[in-house]
Amino acid sequence: MKTFTYFEPKTEGHSAIWATWLLERLLRHEAGMPVRLAAGAALIERLPSALRDDPALSIDPLPDGEMRALMEGSLVARGLAQWGKARRLLSERPGVCFIPAFDHALLGACVDRRPVDGIITGIIFRPPNHFGLTPSLKGRVDTARRRAMYFASRRRATPFLFTLDETAARDRMTAGRLLFSPDPAPDLSLLAVPGRKPRDDGRRGLLIFGALSRRKGVVTLLRAIRHIAPERQRGLALRMVGRIAGEDRAEIEAALSECRSANPDMAIELVDRFVTDAELAQEVVNCDVVLAPYQNHVGSSGVLFWAAAAGKPVIAQETGLMGYQARLHRLGTTTDTTDPQALARAIEGEPAISRDDAGAFVAEHTADNFARSIFDRLLA
Repeated sequence: MKTFTYFEPKTEGHSAIWATWLLERLLRHEAGMPVRLAAGAALIERLPSALRDDPALSIDPLPDGEMRALMEGSLVARGLAQWGKARRLLSERPGVCFIPAFDHALLGACVDRRPVDGIITGIIFRPPNHFGLTPSLKGRVDTARRRAMYFASRRRATPFLFTLDETAARDRMTAGRLLFSPDPAPDLSLLAVPGRKPRDDGRRGLLIFGALSRRKGVVTLLRAIRHIAPERQRGLALRMVGRIAGEDRAEIEAALSECRSANPDMAIELVDRFVTDAELAQEVVNCDVVLAPYQNHVGSSGVLFWAAAAGKPVIAQETGLMGYQARLHRLGTTTDTTDPQALARAIEGEPAISRDDAGAFVAEHTADNFARSIFDRLLA
């Protein structure tokens, strides 16, 4: 009997929650295929005990030395190592080998044309998406290179790949090669908290949360505040909730200190620690506007789901998948978040959310729909 192998070289980020979502649903799938997890010990330990102990799931821990080869070194080395490991897993137990983040292994699929005893596929996290960006030679070359690799990897063993980017799935140049899977929203049931706790000072609450980094626009946001009129600042409160990224800590702390000194009328509050999802849910419910000033991020973000589910308007970048989704589903305001003055104007404005469109957006992006979009195609 053929086996479904879930091969996860990563151990950090969303890897554990994704493995939990997909493996739990895979074990209940009507296809009834044996299921195996091949992953590092660190990821296996992060899985719920009920899943780890499920007799229907066989677990193959990957040795530390092998994990280093899969995740360290150059992109080329990692890509070839991940593809090679997927081949070996299928040689042991033929069937389907699913690599959640397939971007690196794509190179191996292109250059290694030897027959494979089954299917190797996964999700392309960074397809070309230049939505809202000014066309450039660099962008066109990057798009052409990625498209060429998607088609160069096409073979019986890799008949299609998945993407979380709905624009890439509809692109006439990649249609049929990249299949859309809705990016699953986090556990939004936590938003059913006892209720909103308004601020004692009556200020309008702005919330930015998650890992606080330059890439997520924290520095630009702090620079934007100086462009907000003092009389408007007196009615605003910015809450920054989440641990400051280590590599950006010095820069962000300096920008925060300067911002507070230069803008005494603005309430600026920092919660510099990891917060639980329950704490985060309360923060989202309490705020008036959610800020997502990413610096031309290509993909989507869980920030949009939290805000949409709570009915809170977002101020987001106008580019990439985030910009596309925020506009299409009327989740708030988009702007050039790399420009402090443009970001300040958006904050001074009145971003609005369409609750009906936001509700439909969240309803599509459930873990069940995500899993179904993958398994119904692979196990049909």
